[in-house]
Amino acid sequence: MQQRCINRPAIIASFALFICNNSLDKFANSHLARKRQNTSEIEYTDSENLELVDSIMDNLSKKLKQSNEFLISELEKLPTNKANPRLVENLILDCEKKPIKYLARTTVNQSTIKIQPYNKEHVKHLLDLVHKTFPESQTKSDSENVWITISALSDDLKEGVKAAVKELLLNTKNKHRVARQDAINALKNAKDRLSDDFYHMKLQEVDETSKKLYGEVEKLCNKKIELSA
Repeated sequence: MQQRCINRPAIIASFALFICNNSLDKFANSHLARKRQNTSEIEYTDSENLELVDSIMDNLSKKLKQSNEFLISELEKLPTNKANPRLVENLILDCEKKPIKYLARTTVNQSTIKIQPYNKEHVKHLLDLVHKTFPESQTKSDSENVWITISALSDDLKEGVKAAVKELLLNTKNKHRVARQDAINALKNAKDRLSDDFYHMKLQEVDETSKKLYGEVEKLCNKKIELSA
């Protein structure tokens, strides 16, 4: 009977390869399971604190928008070389203690603003108010309306407007910086409860939101200076 030659080294090598592959499969499966578990924990952790993070981001947006709204309202009060109803709408009529926008209709025709008070008895008070507010402009009235023709700004007034706009923008920039830092500090305080990816994503969102809203008012300020030149 012919004996078969057994290649022991080959068998040992094959068995070792089987053991190795089996171990690698177990490691890969174990690693995948841990990754899924960690991902699940991360998602759970982030969703659990989502309300807190949303509150931080909402508070940031609210502060930035409030700063912008204040700047815009102040810009509207500054004169330019162009007629604009907003130049007079927020002026307070002393006899009523209310802004003109609640007491009259204002329209614009080229460089002239026409004010039509709902109460004709306000005509004289309106004329005095706009004359005092815009001493370099031409004002006139009849029994029902007041007109103010916006004159070109003097060099001194142009410089005054430019300086006022820059100061408003600087104050807004400082308010934005404080609001941004408050949001960053709040996120840092919550860092231990958030995944690293989520935490850094929100930090980036803070920067992007701050830059976007500051850019909007910066453009408005530059436009105001341009109209006043």
